[in-house]
Amino acid sequence: MLIQPRPYTKPLGAATAMLRAWGRGVRRRLRRLRTRLPPVLPKGRLQRAFFLCYTSRHVTAALPVLAELRRREEWEAVLIAASSDAERALKKAQEPYLSFWAYDSTPMGPTAKRLATRWAVLQQDETFHHCLTDERGESLWSLMYPKLAELFDVRFGGGALFAERFLEAAWYTDIARALLAHLSPDLLVVMNELNVLGRATVLVARSQGVPSLHLQHGIMAEWMLWRKLHADHIAVWGEADRRRLILAGVPSERITVTGNPHFDRLTQRISPETVRALLASLGLQADRPIILVTTQHDSLEASRRQLSAVIQAATAFPEHQIVVKLHPAERFEPYRRMLRELRAPHVHLTRDVDLFALLEASAVLITRFSTTG
Repeated sequence: MLIQPRPYTKPLGAATAMLRAWGRGVRRRLRRLRTRLPPVLPKGRLQRAFFLCYTSRHVTAALPVLAELRRREEWEAVLIAASSDAERALKKAQEPYLSFWAYDSTPMGPTAKRLATRWAVLQQDETFHHCLTDERGESLWSLMYPKLAELFDVRFGGGALFAERFLEAAWYTDIARALLAHLSPDLLVVMNELNVLGRATVLVARSQGVPSLHLQHGIMAEWMLWRKLHADHIAVWGEADRRRLILAGVPSERITVTGNPHFDRLTQRISPETVRALLASLGLQADRPIILVTTQHDSLEASRRQLSAVIQAATAFPEHQIVVKLHPAERFEPYRRMLRELRAPHVHLTRDVDLFALLEASAVLITRFSTTG
């Protein structure tokens, strides 16, 4: 007997999913207008390495490696920008690049329809319903249906899996497949494989027989997610990072300690003139100490709690100036709104500055989780 599921509606979720899907479609069309499919790059005598960058931090991590490859004349390096943040950083560095979005030509409609069709079949599949049983053999379908509908059914909002992750993964996979097929690289280099875009591109590269390298771009948290890395090889900054990956289950033969060329500046003296010029550009007083707060691109609510605590504690040190250095992938407006709500107009916001000079100028650094620490 077919078990009739309980009716379930989630109008707010549906509206949210529809707006997000509409916004994603508009964003894709705008990107198509801004970018044109580049010509096929002729294969030269050198092997070709693709560097996929989707934050300015990725660009920072890639540039020293590119310089060394060019010096050795062993590889042809091609930079692929997958965000406006990465594009700004590459333009600032005067580096030529290709746009990841230039290869966005496959609509998501067919993929969405296939999932919707499969979900419609499962709703009528009694065998599937009776597979979902408890220890007494009672069907759990009627209990589980609301959550499954929230995940898969577009009428109920197509929650996190459908609207946010499934279609996003399918979209990136289609673009990565077109990019790699069009330009035929010999190596794919990614700076972060733990998000949807990086993971999709690495898996597509594997399916096309293109080896991949994960190049560490920031400090590693002690996440068990590191065991899920699919890149063929991983380059890390030091022995501590290597041990962390091994403890997470990554085979040691896939890991090489290379160091971080960007940190070479820590051994170089920063002149007082450089520091004074930076302070003047930020409107800071050179004779007052600075409390530097660096944020992380993870949770605005966590950043709000962090800033609120710092601002409250800093009232005991009125002679200090507070500077908030945003993560390269973050936008200013949420933090401006946050500071208005916290009634802290005296706090200075910045993002794209000389980090080493700013650290040199600061009396104390406060961070939750950042390479700046």
